[in-house]
Amino acid sequence: VKGCEIFPDLVEAIVGTPLGDRLTTFGCGMMDHFCRICPEAFLAAARGFPRLTKIGIPGDSILAPSFFAELARECRSLTSLIIAAENTTNAHIAAAFAHNQLQWLELTALPDLTFGLGDAVVGTQTAAVLRKLVIDYCDPFRAEDMLSLVRACPKLTELEWRRSDPSEWSNWDSDKEEANEAEIRELIVGRGG
Repeated sequence: VKGCEIFPDLVEAIVGTPLGDRLTTFGCGMMDHFCRICPEAFLAAARGFPRLTKIGIPGDSILAPSFFAELARECRSLTSLIIAAENTTNAHIAAAFAHNQLQWLELTALPDLTFGLGDAVVGTQTAAVLRKLVIDYCDPFRAEDMLSLVRACPKLTELEWRRSDPSEWSNWDSDKEEANEAEIRELIVGRGG
């Protein structure tokens, strides 16, 4: 669906067809900024595609944190989520964690994630079962933030984290960053990752 604008009527035209009954993934890839999918189309897919397990939310999507509660009500089979919507904040991620049981989560180019995300997701449904986390260029998400998130997810065994050069950030403390990175590695390896 690259380069398309997707509305619920397109999704509903596929619901109940052999294609709709086989679809396991809906949405866009990590950095596809050329696709627009309205929130109602995601919910129509969640309602109508019985085998749906993975959703990718592209960069131009504008979602409220409450969207993730609606998504969970419509799709109990959802286990994987890619979020690249630029307006995503800690509140959005906390809502996704609270209402879904995700085993795989990818966060891409989300500049509004801040410290405290780990505290916000402790004890949630996703924190209890998350096994793989990919965070790509969610600057200025620091090692301290990542450590908090890894601690909040006791079953996390796979972690991929890419970021721009953090030494260019303000208040950069390389010793603290390296110590936190070492503790992250220790936790993941200790869990068998």
